[in-house]
Amino acid sequence: MSLSDYQLSIGTTGLVIGAGTDYIVHQWDGAGLPGVRDSDQPRPFAHGNFLGPEFIEARQVVIDLTVRGDDAADCQANIDSLVKAWYFDARPVSSYDQIVDLSVKVPGQAERFLKGRPRKLEIDTSNLKSGKATASLEFVAGDPRWYSYVLRSATLNVTAPASGRGYNRSFDYGYGGGSSSAVSAVNAGSISTPPSMTVYGPLTNVTVTNETTGQSITITYTLASGEFLDLDFAERTVLLNGTASRYYAMTGDWWDLAPGTNTLRMTANSGTGTVAVSWRDTWL
Repeated sequence: MSLSDYQLSIGTTGLVIGAGTDYIVHQWDGAGLPGVRDSDQPRPFAHGNFLGPEFIEARQVVIDLTVRGDDAADCQANIDSLVKAWYFDARPVSSYDQIVDLSVKVPGQAERFLKGRPRKLEIDTSNLKSGKATASLEFVAGDPRWYSYVLRSATLNVTAPASGRGYNRSFDYGYGGGSSSAVSAVNAGSISTPPSMTVYGPLTNVTVTNETTGQSITITYTLASGEFLDLDFAERTVLLNGTASRYYAMTGDWWDLAPGTNTLRMTANSGTGTVAVSWRDTWL
């Protein structure tokens, strides 16, 4: 959906809230920096704490608005549309993958979205007879990052190893073969972003390293021609041909793309397949 400045929408319902609509936003809370979840531990027999890893908490967004209409009946119809959109596919929730987007457009930047669930909608209809009602919406983004709608991508291709120098002397020590290639992946946001990766066969034992962060992920598996593995770095899943889990084949780190330019390198023991990496810019 294409939004104008100071507008927002929920999921794919088509309902737009904000400037130029019958839903006038008065206040928006939760657009700033969320809190930090720390893992500090007290120092035994000493002052202070050991400072552990820190993670950003879920983002809670609260939107206060006025719903208006030409008369009471028109206002009530707009309220009904708001309720239907706000609870679109969100209740009852029976699985972790039932997530919707809260899309927002502010001046000077392209549309961005949060991933989460609507949690509450309160409506005061005491002034309904005048064609107005007030409402308060709550949205919880389990992932606190703002995502760009632009999906970036890069492809790592297998390259033949460089030819070496021949020796007319034998050695009883084996040197690993294989091939590698590297690409640059740019995260234009302000915070690290989790990529997705698809490994296409034929390939055997693939490692993809983010040389910028120094982290690698390895899939110890042989893919035949026509087979592929989908790796979701946010959800931490490995699926063969989009269905069967092959998580057991993964070792190493689920890395992110740091803000700026990241150098990604692929190595494989053998094969002629490719690795496709995709990601979105993210901000706090």
